[in-house]
Amino acid sequence: MCIIYMLNDKQIKKKIFFFSSDIGNQIDFFGSLKIPTLNVIGEKDIVIPFNYSLYFASFAKNGKTIVYKDTGHIIAWEVTKSFNRVIAKFSSKV
Repeated sequence: MCIIYMLNDKQIKKKIFFFSSDIGNQIDFFGSLKIPTLNVIGEKDIVIPFNYSLYFASFAKNGKTIVYKDTGHIIAWEVTKSFNRVIAKFSSKV
């Protein structure tokens, strides 16, 4: 699962947060997000199970979730062109 978010701190700073396997405080993290958040999830991810990704993504108050049905954990490598289009479209609206 890849979380893309943008912060506005005098200027817009683009940051990428990669979900770690430590889920101890992830609910708090996702629940605290008030900024636009894009959750890109691979349905066949064996590193972070699909249902976990959807569960955590559901806590983002201003989040959008995109699921790639035939991809695993490294979506950006598996469907590069589509992934780049999705990221560019999301980034242009923030």
